Amino acid sequence: SGLLAAIVAVLISWAALIVIAELSVHGVFRQGLFGDPILYMEIGQQIIDGGVPYTEIAVEHLPSSLLPIVVVAWFYSMVSAPEYIVWGAVMGIVFLATVMVFDLGPWSSKFTFRFVIVALPTLPLAMERLEVWVVFLTVIALVLWERDHRGAGVATFVATLAKGWPIVLLALGWLKQRRMAVILTGFASFAALLLVWSQPLFRSGREFTGIHSETFVGSAILLARQIRGEPTGLVVSAGAYYVEAGTWAVILNLALGCIVLAGGLRIFLQRKTDTTSTMSMLALLTFGVMIGGPLFSSQFIFWVTPFIAFASFRARSQYIGAAVATLCIILWIE
Repeated sequence: SGLLAAIVAVLISWAALIVIAELSVHGVFRQGLFGDPILYMEIGQQIIDGGVPYTEIAVEHLPSSLLPIVVVAWFYSMVSAPEYIVWGAVMGIVFLATVMVFDLGPWSSKFTFRFVIVALPTLPLAMERLEVWVVFLTVIALVLWERDHRGAGVATFVATLAKGWPIVLLALGWLKQRRMAVILTGFASFAALLLVWSQPLFRSGREFTGIHSETFVGSAILLARQIRGEPTGLVVSAGAYYVEAGTWAVILNLALGCIVLAGGLRIFLQRKTDTTSTMSMLALLTFGVMIGGPLFSSQFIFWVTPFIAFASFRARSQYIGAAVATLCIILWIE
């Protein structure tokens, strides 16, 4: 069953995290993979101590993402274990809950199994970030839209306030003829995001000149400079690496994202409502947002796993291959 496969996947991921952490101590892998849970615990403890996010505490995470941060920080204060162990354990449980919710969708249980399989390569990395939580909220909204439930708009609003990109689900709602729900959810989401972004201590992005080194354009520029023996122009900001480049790099990267978005928009305009078509649309829209942004992190590819589950065997295989390669590369390269 899908749940049994998910349990095995989580156990494999936990084991992989422990092995990677142990090897990182001995310098085999870089240790930055486990830095985020430490920051989460610090932010969560500040909130528990009475600090107000965005006005008294500098936070770059959206409101819905603060819930797991606070809960896990509270739990962490009562146990004696490394941050990455505690955070990874909780996110493993969240992934199991995600699979259980996914299984409630109006589709065959074989797609639940496929979801677990395509998620497994990046699950260890995602379990040390917020991505598992965001996908959990997204899957809840996805199932509610597919079930034509009244709570779909609210669920999409909550998911959007966790990371932003789940707003692409409104395209599905529109095709489901839930026009008023889509309009209200879209308006509420943008209003809430603007309110958060306007707060003095909300860091919606990192200040840098150029483009993130892991984006398509950023990595191409970095590779070209290394081949030519030129200075790489790497700049470190908030624990991430950026490549110094002109505005053209950001525009070109955005253009690449728009090309992918156009593929999703094409399906949307064709008004195809079968599950395969709508999931392809959501996958392309999500990929477009992911690729087109000036900031890209490897764990972002976990976002599309619920949608890739409905793709063809060839497409799923290509995604898994890319995910495995990404996980292997990220162990050594920032």
